Amino acid sequence: MNVWEYQNSSAASLQKSYLLTLNYSYVDPALATVTGIDPKTGQPILKPGTGVVNTNYYLRRSADVSNEDVKYTYVILNDAAFTAERAKLQKYFTIVNPLATAARNLAISDSLTNWAICKDLAFRGDFSVSIPDSITSVDSLRVHLDPTQIVEKHKVSNGVVYVMSRIDYKMQSKMKDVIIQGTNFVASPSTAAVIFASTINSYKNKTTRTRYNALTNSNFTEIYYYTSTTSLNWLHYYPLVNSCTYKVYWLAVRDFNTTAVAPAVPLMFTQAVTFGTPTVLAALPYKQVDILNYNEVYLGNYTTTAWGNLDTFLVSAVSTTDGANTLVLAYIKLVPVTN
Repeated sequence: MNVWEYQNSSAASLQKSYLLTLNYSYVDPALATVTGIDPKTGQPILKPGTGVVNTNYYLRRSADVSNEDVKYTYVILNDAAFTAERAKLQKYFTIVNPLATAARNLAISDSLTNWAICKDLAFRGDFSVSIPDSITSVDSLRVHLDPTQIVEKHKVSNGVVYVMSRIDYKMQSKMKDVIIQGTNFVASPSTAAVIFASTINSYKNKTTRTRYNALTNSNFTEIYYYTSTTSLNWLHYYPLVNSCTYKVYWLAVRDFNTTAVAPAVPLMFTQAVTFGTPTVLAALPYKQVDILNYNEVYLGNYTTTAWGNLDTFLVSAVSTTDGANTLVLAYIKLVPVTN
């Protein structure tokens, strides 16, 4: 048996039960029997029941551990270990949908948590002889597999399967940073989208700029909106976030309008990052965009109460003075606070 066949034939477990819920079928026209051509559409008519492919979302979206051409090390957690992982992770996947029942919200939270566990249990390479101190999962998490926690070992055709009573990793690596690129502002299915267009159109000039950051030895791209006499302009973003506290940073490089005729100084401007609505939050007040600062700037902390897409805004200053309400942004970074 290969890894996937062994997983499916293994004893009942929480991990197996969850993965079975990800089974689905689809029709592959290339494998189906064609009985004719639809005269209206010109499309082939497929014989019912033919071309059906049975598969699993885990194989298609995480790791195809059924592939005989790739070697894998795969971990099956016993129920105690799976329950322990769920207890650690579930708080990051809280669902708050007022239109759904509490039971429905909990069921979705359970499913998201179970996926977060299982996606990091497959590793490329056959480590049946010896296990390094840490190995990287197919989803890029560095995991420590303690040999003393191996309950069972099973050699399979495309690698090895370990049944384990615990795995170890750093939570700050498990919960990824959220990077919101400045150029990726969107109109989203939220109430804020209704006035999205008018907030952007108040600017007479806008540009996308690619710059070099000597601190990181890499290029970055940022948006730059300027020349407006309208106060409180904003750009709208819609990132997917976990339910946790985030440290909020931005990279916003001002390398324009850096000089002024003495004794004047360059006109400085402020902007803010806010969540939920374009109203600036006390915890994330306006901050000046300093000249030629290529460092990430810490803005404050923000706690999200639910997993899902979060309305996020870059808001200009409360000013109608041209140049005082400029917006510039390479990216916003949300760094989860874990424990």
